[in-house]
Amino acid sequence: MNFKKNKLIHLLTVSYFSLLLISCNSEINSDKDHLVFRYNEHSNISTLDPAFASNPQLIWPTNQLFNSLVQLDDELNIQPDIAKNWTFNDSTLTYKFNLRNDVYFHKSEVFTNAHKDSTRLVTAHDFEYSFNRLLDEKVAARGSWILNNVNRFYAENDSTFSVQLNQPFPAFLGLLSMRFCSVVPKEAIDYYGNDFSNCNRFWCYAWNYCSWPSYNGFFGKILC
Repeated sequence: MNFKKNKLIHLLTVSYFSLLLISCNSEINSDKDHLVFRYNEHSNISTLDPAFASNPQLIWPTNQLFNSLVQLDDELNIQPDIAKNWTFNDSTLTYKFNLRNDVYFHKSEVFTNAHKDSTRLVTAHDFEYSFNRLLDEKVAARGSWILNNVNRFYAENDSTFSVQLNQPFPAFLGLLSMRFCSVVPKEAIDYYGNDFSNCNRFWCYAWNYCSWPSYNGFFGKILC
């Protein structure tokens, strides 16, 4: 009789603590649920490299992950993004973008050796690198055409990025809002190489982690 009673007490105790743990985990997950962005995509997501974001199933997720100099609002008006403001010189056909000083890449092992916080500020030199990457024949980026009317681009310093056109082209600012023109860190490309386009291999402003199965029927989870 005592054996059965002790066994019953043991089972009840185990059940109680199991329910307690489940409840705690649920509360923890619930607390973080507002930080999770979930996205369903019926088509296959072949890459998250913004240099190849040429169709809707690639543009939409990369738009949530990467940032550029400018962006479009809900009414398709051009708004600042990483560039806080800009000027245009009519005589030289040159845009001069002044960058924000509070935008950092997400923490990553690629920054660990040079930066104690495992992150660093996004600078004009990152945009110069990203634009050069678009033109790199070895990369074969699908967005290289965006720079067809550009004579040259360069970082004047850490916070100023200039783009000179070959001829007047009012639509150019709108083109810069496309994901092709997103900023990526050279350290990440050098470190991961071709694996940069895989999930967990990107650095962005708004989000810092993503996962999805490698089959059609995309289900994404991105944590801030």
